[in-house]
Amino acid sequence: MRRTPEGNRLEFGLSVAANEPQHQRSAQLITQQVEAIGVKMNVESIDAATLRQRRATGNYDSFITNLESHAHADPDALYFFFRSPAPNTPGTVFGSYSNPQFDRLVEQARATIDNGERKRLLVEAQRIYAQDSPALVLYYPNGDYAYRTAAYDGWIADTGHGILTKRSFIPGYEQASNEPALTGSGADDGPPWAAIGVGLGLAVVGGGVLAARSRRREEYEAEEA
Repeated sequence: MRRTPEGNRLEFGLSVAANEPQHQRSAQLITQQVEAIGVKMNVESIDAATLRQRRATGNYDSFITNLESHAHADPDALYFFFRSPAPNTPGTVFGSYSNPQFDRLVEQARATIDNGERKRLLVEAQRIYAQDSPALVLYYPNGDYAYRTAAYDGWIADTGHGILTKRSFIPGYEQASNEPALTGSGADDGPPWAAIGVGLGLAVVGGGVLAARSRRREEYEAEEA
């Protein structure tokens, strides 16, 4: 059993939507896995509206959710989902993640025209995000998709997203990326979107992502001081 500096048992709440059976099963597995290292997770199954309200106010330790395919088409998703929330609005971004260094990088990348420099900035931002790990991808779900090739045959699949992504409709994307369009069904033919992450303060993404309510870096620095 792990304990806090105050001597209390180390435990966290994990909120899941009552209408998401896969998320509930994921919460059960997470509870079993962290129990092995002496940490207790208290799972609470609540209605989706209440979960959204808690996310909006930052009133949670951790939660499980989805990050849908619209996020993967543009690296500016790092800016829109993960930059620090506005003052007094803890739930305005995914998981209430806050890191000033990360913020500076994604903000600079949005204003940078040179693709090489923009890539460098975003790679560094991803490195910081992976190190802080405020959210963790639990899984990418597979799926089977039927379609009529006579109507449209340019479908491109991403693992976890299937064929229903923007990439399937970007002119010339197949040739530019050297990724073959689908000739059958399935969601395993293309590369997954970059994994996102989980920390304790949490949330869940992508077919399942676990996210945590992140404490501001200044809080940690103040305690260390």
